[in-house]
Amino acid sequence: MPKVTVRKCPRTGKVFFGDDEYAKHIVALRNHLNGRRRAKHERKIIRERMWYALSNITSPRVLAEYVTNHMHDIMIVHCGINEAAIAKIREMELIHFEFTSLHFNEHCSNYHKAPRDGVTNSGRKEGVPTGYPGFYGRISLAYKNAPKFGMECFKLDNGNIVDTDVVRALNRIGIKTGSGGGNPEVNIGYDVTLFLSDFRAMKKAYFHAKLEDRDFVES
Repeated sequence: MPKVTVRKCPRTGKVFFGDDEYAKHIVALRNHLNGRRRAKHERKIIRERMWYALSNITSPRVLAEYVTNHMHDIMIVHCGINEAAIAKIREMELIHFEFTSLHFNEHCSNYHKAPRDGVTNSGRKEGVPTGYPGFYGRISLAYKNAPKFGMECFKLDNGNIVDTDVVRALNRIGIKTGSGGGNPEVNIGYDVTLFLSDFRAMKKAYFHAKLEDRDFVES
């Protein structure tokens, strides 16, 4: 009776009957892990570049320009877990992105969303902030060929669940969406809040404009 060699991969726990199948698995696993390492390195470089740029954003108009020109980078930082994912992201086309009807509010609601250094307060608890300074208005955008990784869902102000990775990525850089929707390839719109503490250069620029009694937000 022929002897059968049984191999168990220490990394995945899979069992293989025969050296040939085990060797193929090891090669595929090595390629997969190397790809993840390359993707992790690329994300690290892009992440550092992205957060540096965002820390120097001075107005909503400049932020809209940054998103328009760097949507791939924003998506890669938050969804590019491997080389295949990054390749899918690079196929996406952002048709347009803009803020509309923005106005400054000393007390933007933190009912469902808050700045990175703040807290939400949906229960209106005493002793907890009920809002933070920022800009409130709408965003309008359209895109096609967007990847659908389904890595995370967002609950919007109206209670709807949105699982688009584009909206998830925008929220994570400080573009906090609320109620809205539409056809992504034509136009979708959301209520939006930009908390000033998420954009320190913008906060500084706003108060400089206020002291000089000039307009800051461009609709």
